[in-house]
Amino acid sequence: MLEEISEEHYTGEKLLVHVQQDMWVPAWMLTPRTKTPHPAMMCLHGHGMSKDVVAGRPRSSREKKKLQQYNGDYGRRFAEAGYAILCPDARGFGERDDGEGCKQIGRNARAFGHTLTGLRMWDHLRCLDYLFSRPGIDAERVGVAGLSMGCEHGMYLATLDERVAFAILSCCVREWREEVHDALHCGCSYVPDLFRYFDWPDVTCLIAPRPVLVQQGLADDVSMDLVEGAVSRIRNAYGLLDAAESVVTDFFEGGHQFNFTGAARWLAKTVPVRNHSV
Repeated sequence: MLEEISEEHYTGEKLLVHVQQDMWVPAWMLTPRTKTPHPAMMCLHGHGMSKDVVAGRPRSSREKKKLQQYNGDYGRRFAEAGYAILCPDARGFGERDDGEGCKQIGRNARAFGHTLTGLRMWDHLRCLDYLFSRPGIDAERVGVAGLSMGCEHGMYLATLDERVAFAILSCCVREWREEVHDALHCGCSYVPDLFRYFDWPDVTCLIAPRPVLVQQGLADDVSMDLVEGAVSRIRNAYGLLDAAESVVTDFFEGGHQFNFTGAARWLAKTVPVRNHSV
């Protein structure tokens, strides 16, 4: 533990989480002052953001702008609402930004037979292990929430680890194969041969039958046809398990940002905090 903070509705600890030999992930752990056990979430940041933005503790004027632009402090707001929150830095961002950017560390990863997405997901999985090790966590009600790249990582995390009981996926779920031909994307999303077999909706289908909230800003630069097509495919897969109602959409007036109001409304019905009002 590197630092402790005390706020009206929660306490916070800045931690280093050990994920592999000589590798430690800086993260914020926010714990509500309400009665335990707490439902909990991994709150994953988007591209160009950091754990400090999501935890509501921006370290620079640039991060303050990112927080305002993306409504990026959703980790802090969930903690205020009674959820225990872990916000880690992804490789290349926040305190793990060495100035080289995703392109360079992605090339380095491939040189050693890895992908940057794979390494980031390894870190998230180990951070999830840490979250489950915390006292006062309701192990049956641990989920993930993320915006943009954080949504992408949340999709993979919920797919890879069935301990993730629910997912809030904001401004990322869409038929990506159709879009990637016409739009410039960071190579950090590269997964070998992904489009030979799958698209992002197919990956999201593997979360079934666990509850999923798909958020999308109507003013984002993503085609809503691709979003709605993805949701239709996901619902069809969930329907095979008689769980189509577990896929809920929140298409809101706004751009590429997190809609906390919609997420809180869904959580109040799906994963309510006992004896606490969201």
